Amino acid sequence: MITRAMVALVRKDLYLYRWLIVGTLVGGMLALWLSDLDGNVSLAGHILLVTAIVVLGVILAVHGPLSERQAQSYSFVLSLPVSIGQAAAARVLGSLSGFLLAWAPLLLVVLTLHDGPSGELAWFVGLMVFLLANFGLLLALTVLGRNELWSVTGIVVSNTAVPLFQLLALPALTRGADGELAWTPQLFLTLSGLLLAAALALGLALLFTSRRDVS
Repeated sequence: MITRAMVALVRKDLYLYRWLIVGTLVGGMLALWLSDLDGNVSLAGHILLVTAIVVLGVILAVHGPLSERQAQSYSFVLSLPVSIGQAAAARVLGSLSGFLLAWAPLLLVVLTLHDGPSGELAWFVGLMVFLLANFGLLLALTVLGRNELWSVTGIVVSNTAVPLFQLLALPALTRGADGELAWTPQLFLTLSGLLLAAALALGLALLFTSRRDVS
């Protein structure tokens, strides 16, 4: 159950990261403008878009939990009328909400204004959904982990996964029978699996977190 204290913690996180979210939106919109929304994604626009979203995800997933530990503010959070599990859930909701506030408008703009080939839209949607799932897995790892080693490991793995997915997996997943980009069953299945894996990872991370001590 979501309590008023949890809502206050989520609002606190969104307030702290408001300019980061706005900056990501501005950078993402600039990237889409450089790409002209026609499916012909420019190299500069592509790099800017992916970088902006990845940086947002890393900061939201890693900085909050680590800063709470380092500043010893976690004990203060638990002095509020929240349990360990509720505090962790508020952290996840705050980070996920912040990511979606930047991610969803960028995706919506492209879905609304895109007038290029549908296969190129499939490629873009595939990339955006992967970035969302990748963020969810990184967030689960940092919630479950309790030190910098876990966070650094998660950052390295998640950042390595992004170019590998773009260069190796995504071209294969969006290749139609004629060799052109297209919406394919394997794309839907892969993206659904990634989102399910991220959701399960977050659920397990919250379950284990709620059962451990505060130290």
